[in-house]
Amino acid sequence: MNLWDEVVSSLNNEMESLKTTLAEGGAENYPSYRELTGFYKGIAWARNDLTRIVRTRFDDNDIGEE
Repeated sequence: MNLWDEVVSSLNNEMESLKTTLAEGGAENYPSYRELTGFYKGIAWARNDLTRIVRTRFDDNDIGEE
């Protein structure tokens, strides 16, 4: 696994953790719910945008080999 795969995997794990927290009623009130969903949206945006940037800057073979 290269560096970029590890970064994406870590972001995916955090997103799954947030989904589980929300599904299991981890949001005690509406502000807490909004905060958790905001974290999820931010992580999803970061993962998607950073993936796009990395793929446009490097060949898939070069990612993480610096």
